[in-house]
Amino acid sequence: MDPKHVQNLEVASDLRNASDLLMQRLDRLYELEQLKRELPPDDPEFTRLAREIEDVARAAVGASNLEVELADQVSAIAKRGDHEIGEHPIREVPPGPRDAALILSEWRAAERALAGASPGSDAERDARAQTERLRLEYARTINLRQDAPGD
Repeated sequence: MDPKHVQNLEVASDLRNASDLLMQRLDRLYELEQLKRELPPDDPEFTRLAREIEDVARAAVGASNLEVELADQVSAIAKRGDHEIGEHPIREVPPGPRDAALILSEWRAAERALAGASPGSDAERDARAQTERLRLEYARTINLRQDAPGD
């Protein structure tokens, strides 16, 4: 396969990953806001959830900024004549491994959420599971990059 086309597919895959990430963050925002709305404002979990919502919202803005950059790149690739990329919606592009810096950023946010969660709470269990999932994803991503030909 043409190396330029492979590179184009990687950019499209990165766009798919950014889109998936943004949708996940928006889903998480909705979930957190629903939880917060059920609590009285004097509940300590109310303030913790408000802070977590702020963190996730900032991360969503970052993901949308990345998505715009990648969308511009993919659009330019399509306009240059890569019809395989230009003719398919992004949801049909298979996701590839996510960028290690993005995973690391999410991992840090999950660690902060874990540190701020009440011991034994659902929030603590969720943050602990997310932290572990991101740790494993980061390790796999780093190992994939080390195993890649030409590296």
